[in-house]
Amino acid sequence: MAPTVLETKKADPKALEEIRQMVGDHEPGYCYQCIKCTSGCPISRQLDGFNPHVFVAMTRMGFIDELINDKTIWACVTCLTCKERCPQDVSPVEVIRALTQLAFEKGIDPPVAGLKVQFENVLKSGYSRDFTWVEGEREDIDDLPKLPKPPLAKIKAMLKRTNLAKWMKEE
Repeated sequence: MAPTVLETKKADPKALEEIRQMVGDHEPGYCYQCIKCTSGCPISRQLDGFNPHVFVAMTRMGFIDELINDKTIWACVTCLTCKERCPQDVSPVEVIRALTQLAFEKGIDPPVAGLKVQFENVLKSGYSRDFTWVEGEREDIDDLPKLPKPPLAKIKAMLKRTNLAKWMKEE
């Protein structure tokens, strides 16, 4: 039986260079797909298709357009678990942030429903996500520090200046 040859897309050097500039020292090319980032990711356990190691691999292979048009990249909660777990200091979170930034620059909007929930959470707790479920997930760590209390008054004042409430009502 002849081996199957997979055709890979030629990487867009300009797009790859943009990503490399955004991620700084966290070079996607250093990733050797150990999957430690994905195995520790709380979102990958909740959302099929959210795999930080795959995002890094696809970035390295030049599938930038496919990634920035995929709504899945917006699900990252920037918990930094992937960065902490990466033995190569690739920091998939930085790659994902760069991809979402490129999406914004190209006029690709994030899923509105998800953003609305995030903004509601910020107004309620100061955090974009509800982290209370993490306490039950991390029973293996006795000395897990409590989340700091964010300055809600300052956050609400800042968001008020952005016309966020008006935008949320329109949506």
